[in-house]
Amino acid sequence: MNKGSWLSIIEYADFRNISIAGARSFIKTGRVKSKLHEGRYYILVNDDDFKVYSKEREKKYMAIKLELDNLRKEISELNVKNKELQNIIHHFKIKKNVINLTIQ
Repeated sequence: MNKGSWLSIIEYADFRNISIAGARSFIKTGRVKSKLHEGRYYILVNDDDFKVYSKEREKKYMAIKLELDNLRKEISELNVKNKELQNIIHHFKIKKNVINLTIQ
């Protein structure tokens, strides 16, 4: 019996750092053990390789999550600065109108 994890074609392509067409080619030529389930192909990967892949994927996920959190914080800070600048502009527009009224 084969022990391992079944990856979709997209996951396998990411796992092996190959194109999706390359993964499909592996299936077609029999270079990998695959199965068709509900219209989708899955490729068997041994457990040791899968554990390494899972750890790398988790690291990528955490790095992306951290970057997303940083970008959200930066957007929030920019929104605050934008609001402050809008208030300054509004203040000067009011001041300009007051000056124009006193001159006339």
